Amino acid sequence: MKTLSLDMSTTCVGISIWNDDELVKAFKIKADKKLGWEERVRSFRKPLELIIIKYNIDFILCEAVPLVSKGRIDMTAQAKATFVKLGAMRGMIISLADIHNIEFQAIPPNTWRKNIGILQGKKDRATKKVMAIKLVNKLFDLKLKCEFTKNGKYSETKSDDDIADSILLYCSTREEYRQKVG
Repeated sequence: MKTLSLDMSTTCVGISIWNDDELVKAFKIKADKKLGWEERVRSFRKPLELIIIKYNIDFILCEAVPLVSKGRIDMTAQAKATFVKLGAMRGMIISLADIHNIEFQAIPPNTWRKNIGILQGKKDRATKKVMAIKLVNKLFDLKLKCEFTKNGKYSETKSDDDIADSILLYCSTREEYRQKVG
């Protein structure tokens, strides 16, 4: 089965392509930051559709959009806007899956991270991203970038966490990869 695994945002999509359990290719597509978020969502449609066609994809896997911010009933306007934007991305992916008659599954972020061993204990977002990159580099002998600023803060914009997350999302569905974090 040929699977397209996606880590989505409205600025970057981490992509991994699998033929059964073999990682065929992993990369990311970035949107033009000058565009509004709706235009960025639209800008991802064509490249993703070309990938679906080129690799003859049978199955699409992506993160589910959380319906509620855990433990927070009084979400900020920014958190609500993020959910709307991620929902638009997911809707675009579901439409592509329907158009191309492809099976689709969305896995909640906490579920796939727990399956792969990254959600152990309370960790901030940056720590989880660094763990993901290190785990993927170890498991697949890759050299995904994990960059830090001069002040020692993790830099999402210069790192390859989107690619790592797309790979680990797929791996979280496979018993052989579960709980590999030491």
